[in-house]
Amino acid sequence: EILSHEMMETGKLTAVEYCDQGEMTSKTDALIIGTVQSVSVPYRYDIALGLDLSRVEVETEPDSLIIYLPSIELISDKLTVTGDAKVNDFLFPLTNKRYQDMLDAYALSCREAYMNNQTLLDEAWTSAAKTLKELFSKWIEESNNLNIRFEKLEQMEFTEKEE
Repeated sequence: EILSHEMMETGKLTAVEYCDQGEMTSKTDALIIGTVQSVSVPYRYDIALGLDLSRVEVETEPDSLIIYLPSIELISDKLTVTGDAKVNDFLFPLTNKRYQDMLDAYALSCREAYMNNQTLLDEAWTSAAKTLKELFSKWIEESNNLNIRFEKLEQMEFTEKEE
């Protein structure tokens, strides 16, 4: 039974999606005793990166169309537990809250790893530019004289600050 149904326009373009699968582990140590709790959980982490199309800027020149694309941003991400957790917690029982906190912290670390990886962000930006160029090229095929060029929006903003 659906209790609510909404649609929201986002104006976003998903450029790339990544999927990681693995096993997260966590352990809690106590002074003198050693490990009092260990948890191992199989997971799948999905992340989608893309552009906010409302931030795209366009400049025209006599023979060129320059499209400034914003930085890549997080479109969506999700951490999914894919199997049973292996828990050794005889001396320090794992509560539902600690288990959820562990999952949340791991999801955040996955997100940060992607969002701080400039190589992956550049790869996503290049993919978005390629997708948009293919889209625009279909409409502009008849005009052999027009070049389409994509630049990073930050470059445009930086140039404007210099002037």
